[in-house]
Formats: sequence, structure tokens, C-alpha cells
Amino acid sequence: MELYGADYIMSANAGLPKTLAERKEPEHENYFWRHAGNNTMIVNGTTHGIQPGSWNTDSYLWMNTTVNVAAEPKHLEDPINPNFSFATQFLDDTVNNDQQKRTLSTIRTSETTGYYFDMFRSKSLGTNNFHDYIYHNLGDVTNIMTMDGTELPVSATTRYQNDIGDLQKSPGWRFFEDTNVTQSTDAAIQVRFDLNETNTYMNMFAASGVSREYTKALGPATREAKGGYINKKTQIVAVRQQGEAWNKPYVYIFEPSKSTNTSVKSTEHLYRGNVIVGAKVKSQIGDKVVTDYVICQEDASKVLSLPDVGIEFTGHFAVVRHEQTLDKAYVTLYIGEGTSLTYGEHSLNADTTKKGQKVIEVSADLSRVVGFKDLKNNQEIPKGSDLSVEAIVGSDFTEATLYVNNVNVGTLTEEPYVWSSIPELTNMTELSYLIKIEVKDSEGKIEERTLTILTPNQWAYTTDNKPHSIPGKIEFEHYDNGGIDIAYWDKKNQNSSSFRPTEMVDISTNGETVRDIKSGEWLEFTIDVAQSGNYDLEVTHQTRRSPAFKQLTVSFPDENVTFLSDIILTNTGSGTYLTETIGSIDLEAGTHVLRFSLLDFGFDLDSFEFKLKSLSLPEDIITNKSEIKVYPNPTINSFTIKLTKMVWESLSIYNVLGKKVYRNNSGKEELFIDVKESKMKSGLYFLVIGDSFGKQHTKKIIVK
Repeated sequence: MELYGADYIMSANAGLPKTLAERKEPEHENYFWRHAGNNTMIVNGTTHGIQPGSWNTDSYLWMNTTVNVAAEPKHLEDPINPNFSFATQFLDDTVNNDQQKRTLSTIRTSETTGYYFDMFRSKSLGTNNFHDYIYHNLGDVTNIMTMDGTELPVSATTRYQNDIGDLQKSPGWRFFEDTNVTQSTDAAIQVRFDLNETNTYMNMFAASGVSREYTKALGPATREAKGGYINKKTQIVAVRQQGEAWNKPYVYIFEPSKSTNTSVKSTEHLYRGNVIVGAKVKSQIGDKVVTDYVICQEDASKVLSLPDVGIEFTGHFAVVRHEQTLDKAYVTLYIGEGTSLTYGEHSLNADTTKKGQKVIEVSADLSRVVGFKDLKNNQEIPKGSDLSVEAIVGSDFTEATLYVNNVNVGTLTEEPYVWSSIPELTNMTELSYLIKIEVKDSEGKIEERTLTILTPNQWAYTTDNKPHSIPGKIEFEHYDNGGIDIAYWDKKNQNSSSFRPTEMVDISTNGETVRDIKSGEWLEFTIDVAQSGNYDLEVTHQTRRSPAFKQLTVSFPDENVTFLSDIILTNTGSGTYLTETIGSIDLEAGTHVLRFSLLDFGFDLDSFEFKLKSLSLPEDIITNKSEIKVYPNPTINSFTIKLTKMVWESLSIYNVLGKKVYRNNSGKEELFIDVKESKMKSGLYFLVIGDSFGKQHTKKIIVK
């Protein structure tokens, strides 16, 4: 199992070593080839492979084949619902005399949020002493907490310093280091893995009701990691459960996030008698509350009845969803494998392939709505901004309190529920702000809504945090803020200069040049181009090495545009800096992220400068004097397309994969496009307009 989220593969595959010699090292043969080096289950501490049937000498790798027994969508099929998918695998393990069945589901709760549902059933066909659920994640810290954020105390343990005595030291967990275990607990648990380099998190939620011990440990570095994590120990959680794990399977909800404020707020087990058959997962995304009943029974013949919530289901996998925004509510019924599903007065019968789905609009309870007006979870605002907060509060509630980073900033008892000029939300420069509205009704019942406001992960290294102005000169050591793998990539991960000492880019002692450059490194700069035009790009450098070699490539990586490739700089010898023009570039007005890719070693960089050479005809001035204007561009929420002096017949917008996301044939001079309604995610888009003469005109649109 590999898990991806927040623009990062957080639970990555171990990967192969670069050389054949490394593949014979104990770390590879005794760990990554063993069960403990992977995200799986170990039964009674003895799970292993055998040599007969193995493809490599003394590898002890042979095991029974895991079989895919159910999935929706199946391979190469389209999903029946864009928010749900699942796959179930079964292993009849004759080597270890056990059986295992695992279901992994990907569940979307909005265009930018979602979670993974992982149910792992396991049982020995002999004695069930204990099971260990093993999970690896990149990161710097592992936090094991109750759902209110209280850290569970841990103590050192040696329980994983053992093996079964075979040649390969199965199951491989002797490689676990710094192992610390909690006391047995049946409380609801959140495990959070913090990735400091990328300011992202992986959250692992467990419902209450099953006693387990959580061990956090470190293991060998993951070879398919990105950034600095390729050289860091991998975070590990091993969860031990006494007895069987078939009727009481492991059920975990994994949510990647860009802040510690997750959209998942709670999870509970669903039961058929004493058998765990799924989870109720409650999420909150801005003003939307989503309640999912994720049902996963042992097979498609099982019948589940949950009279308290009005659910009846015959089958293996299904989801019942209720979601409500400030003024609308919907119920979704989804059968991944089964025959029938009922939720209150709503029902669904599967088709002949045992699957089906329907979405029904239902009445929203407006008296108890709570939400934020014009704010969304994980919304980005410019650094240094001031923010006002307005709450939408239903008539059942008598007061509302606003919290910023858990600090009470005021209670209001009547409309309008608006908080302005708040010191905590003035000149905002922190990476994230947790904002919570807590409302109370006349009976003292409390509801709350939370969201996180972000300032950009990457921003210009300037005194006011605003982009570098172009035309203008920029020092190379003034690369963007944001950290490794976001604003720069550096191989050595060590900066001995007192200038920006917490960063990894190698800077000279006097803080004036970038030095000790290695092949594959890069630096990024956020720039603001005042005028569209043709610019000369000058670079001031010291190139010591000869003969000539390729040194620089210049691009806008977010826009998939490369301007200059494989630039060779003039050899200056040691101790001499030269300013030379490396090429001319056509730049569009607006904000862009500029990248210098560094292709080799043997040179140092001082500064670069864009000098306006000539004003180009703006892209939106067509030869027949027609004008196509798009503003604002780049945009966040919406934009306007204005067409003058032009008779047009077709207008389409495509993403970078060539998929059409918008079409209009009205011929109007002005069009207003809502990004959300058009389902346009962050990225580069192409506006294509066909005029009455049969000509096509294009323009780029950037959605942040």
C-alpha cells in the first residue's frame, strides 16, 4: 500500500537500490524484502516466506499469491461515482497458516479533500496470539494522540528485537530503531506524521472500541522518497492487537493535509452484532459537513441492518453519504459490490454487475447551519494581509465565539457576526492560522466549524514578501522562501554561511553568492513582470572549470514553459566574475515562478537581471485588431473574458492534458467564469477561440 496526498507521496514504496551490490546488503535482503519493511500485517510475530519457489538463491521470498476479489472500478473501467472507489484482496497464506483480506478505498469529500479507508482482516487458522499492523510514512515526527490532541505517553520497548531464526531473520523488524510503545488503549486515536520540509501531514485515525498498543519507531530510509527524506530514517507505526483481527479488523482512516486542521473530525466503528463492518466518518470542509457510512462486510452475501440510522445493506462494499452546505443537502447511495442499499426513505438496487449509485437532493436544516462567509478551508492569502471573519449562524443559536489558533478573540450575540481588526489576524505572516467558530443554543448545546487559512508555502525573499519586480536585478542568494523541494533543491543539505543559515542552499561566507553547486539542483524566484515584452537575461557568475560544459536551464515550471536550455557560460577562471547576456526571453505581464536548473558543478552564481529589450505586441492584440482580455489572470476564484472588435463562434477552455473544461457558443462580448462551477483546479489552462473567419486564437489562463 502506497498513499499519496497534499502533492506528495507520503507512504512511498521502498524502491530498489541503485547498484547490484547494494541489493545484497542486509538492509535490502533482511528488511525491505521482509514483511516488516512493508505496509502489511504480521501474524503471531512469525510471518515469513520460504525458499522453494523463490526466484533468487537463499532469498526466502516465496508466498501464496494475493488475489483481487472485488473492485470498483475494475481495471481500465471508469468509476460509477467520482467520489468513491475500492479494491479488496484476499490471501490464503498456506506458508504461515493464516488468511487475510484487505480493502482499500479512496473517498473524496470535495475537490481538494478526501481520505483513504483501510480495513485489514487477518486470522491465524491455528492459534491467534497477536497481530501487528505495520505502517511506514515519510516524516520528521510521529505523534500518537487522543482525538482531543493529548499525546499518549510512551516507554521504550525491545519487543521487535527478535526473528524466527531463518536465514533472512524474518519478519525483518530487527531494523526498527528507537521503539517506544503506548499502554494498551481502546480510545479513539489520531496518529499524525509531520513532514517539516513540505509543511504537510499524514493523519491516521482509529475509532474507539478495540484495545491496541501503538509503537512508534524509525526504520531505514525510503529509497523512493523525494527531497531530504531520501536520506532520513522512515517513520513507522506498529499496532499490536491481541487475538484475532478478522471479526475485529483494523480500520484506519488516512487523510493527507496541508495543516494540522484536518477535514476528518471523527470516526466510529459500524457493527453487525459483534463484527466490525465499517466506519462512520464525519468530515467538515469549510461550510460543508459530510457524514459517510463506509460499509465493508466479509463478502457479498452478508446482510447488515443499522436501525438507529435507517441503513439496510446486502453486499460487500457500500457508502451512504449525507452532506449539507449552508443552504443545500444531498444524500448519496453507492454500491461497490452488493445487491441493495436503503437509507431511510431512499433506496438503491444494484445492476447486474452488482454496483450502482444515485444522488438525491434533500431538505437542509437551515435553523442549525454554521459556517464562514467567503472563506474556504486551506484558502491561501498573501503574506502580510489583514483578515476579517464573518460567520453564518442559524436561528437556533444564541451566541457565536471566534477562536484564532485556540485564542478566544470575542463572542457576539446577534447579527452581524463579524470580527474585524483582530490583532491575531493582522499582518498575517505565519504559514497557517486555525480559525474556529463555536456556537451555542439556548439549551447550551455547542456546534463548531473550523478552517485553516494559509499564507503561501512559497513566496519571494523580499523585504515586503512581494514578488521581485521585472525589469530588475535579483541576487541568486535571494531565492524564494518555502524550503527544500518547494523553493529550491540542494543535494548537500548543508549551508555553512551565516546568511539564511537554516536553509540548505550553499552560500558563500559573505552571503553574496551561491556556491558549491551540484548537478540537479535548482533555485526558484517569484517575479512580477510589469510589461509584456522581450527581455535580455544577464547572469553574473564565476566559471572555473574547463572545457566548456552545460550549466543552466531557465523555465517557468508551473506553466510548463522552458525559455533557455543547456546554457554554457564563459570560463572566467578562479576569482573573476563576469556579467554576460545568456539569451532573450519573451515574458508576459503578471506574476510567475522562475526556475534556474543547475546542470553541473564548477561555477558560482552572483546575480541575474532582466532588461527590457522591446515591448512586444501583447498576445491579446490580434492582427485584425480584435482584442481578447482575461482578467484577473492569474486568478483564484473567477475571471472575466472580454472580446471586442471580434465576431466569434466558439470558445473553449482546456487543461494541460487537453481535456475540455468549459465551452460557450453565445457570441457575447463579455463572459464571467466561476472557477469552482467549471471545476477548474489550480494549474495552467488554454483559452481557444474560433472566429467567424475560421481562425483560432489562444491565450493562457493560470488558476492559483
